[in-house]
Amino acid sequence: AYELDTTGTFIWENNSVSGYATVDGSTGNEVFYNNSGGAVTLNKVGGSGTVSVRNGTGASTTVNVTSTTTVTGLKDNTEVRVLLAGTSTELAGIENATDGTTDDRSFAFTLAVGTNVTIVVHNLQYIYIAINYTIPATNSSIPVQQQFDRNYSNP
Repeated sequence: AYELDTTGTFIWENNSVSGYATVDGSTGNEVFYNNSGGAVTLNKVGGSGTVSVRNGTGASTTVNVTSTTTVTGLKDNTEVRVLLAGTSTELAGIENATDGTTDDRSFAFTLAVGTNVTIVVHNLQYIYIAINYTIPATNSSIPVQQQFDRNYSNP
């Protein structure tokens, strides 16, 4: 269906495939033919069907099945960090969520399906939130309700 002749990382979003090989191989009926002579990474976001690959001479292809998670209901001036579960390794984050409207902000990130993460929601005026989460196979939304921190003092 598609021939790649350039190396790099590409997003393939919300596409559905059927009638193609369901395993990587050399039948000529694979969804992607990497003819770039080098490394290609495909990040599949949403959609349906199995993405199969045929590699040409010197080519290699990595297919990551990903989904987008959106954290919603954030107060203004809220920081969000997405950490690999059990570590301090940051996978995604934003210093100040600005998408959305006043005191109803959101932050979206895309990661590989099955990744275990801890989503940290931090705002000086609200109680710190840590959410343990496994990235699902479909796009998802996590609504949060931040509670005012009665002990916060900013003289």
